[in-house]
Amino acid sequence: MTTMSFFTVLSVAVCLCIEAGVEGSRLNGRDMLMQEESPLMERNALKYDSRLWPDGVVIYEFTSLRFYRKLIKRVMQHIADNTCITFKERTNEKGYVNIYNGKLFTCFADMGYYPFKQRLSLGLGCRSFGAILHELGHVLGLYHEQQRPDRDDYVIVYKDNIQTGALRDYEKRFENNTRVIGPFDYDSIMIYGETDARKSGSVTMKVKKPGATLVNASLKHELTALDIKKINTLYNCPGKDKF
Repeated sequence: MTTMSFFTVLSVAVCLCIEAGVEGSRLNGRDMLMQEESPLMERNALKYDSRLWPDGVVIYEFTSLRFYRKLIKRVMQHIADNTCITFKERTNEKGYVNIYNGKLFTCFADMGYYPFKQRLSLGLGCRSFGAILHELGHVLGLYHEQQRPDRDDYVIVYKDNIQTGALRDYEKRFENNTRVIGPFDYDSIMIYGETDARKSGSVTMKVKKPGATLVNASLKHELTALDIKKINTLYNCPGKDKF
């Protein structure tokens, strides 16, 4: 893989996210962070193709969630069925994602690939098909859709209504270090709902397109056609539909 920058705002968006369950939905607060997040790491996050999973193979390991493993594997299979991504249980690989039971409503996943242990936390508020799919999107390297540089053409973000800890999940990525793939997708698995991460009695985002809606990821059941094409484009999947 090359070392071209791509800070992928793939009509989706990604990182290590901590989604604390609060009023508004079960997917709230920050749900993406970088490993040992710092100003330097944030500035360089997903800047190189080396941050993609080698050959599109995601290595994972369970350390808990015994009763949810079948569901998690179904989500993985959904991704594999529609892309060239494959999921392989860890043997002795150094770079892998550890899937475990997070605290209460804590949901997060490290963004992209690292050559060492990563985390995917699935607390009580993240054990639906859609919520798991959202977090695995982060693992693959997808940012939140509302972080696209062109997002203001499609949605209105009400920063004053967003919980302080979640504001960074609504920050736009810079055009000079971001590759936007495909059109904006209101239905993407990677976009927040209109009340996600809200303060009491308020909305955090509204659509500009008549008839479009913003639904919380935990209520969704599949990747959209645009999500699929974006993953296939990001990983240059041979024989798959791409942009």
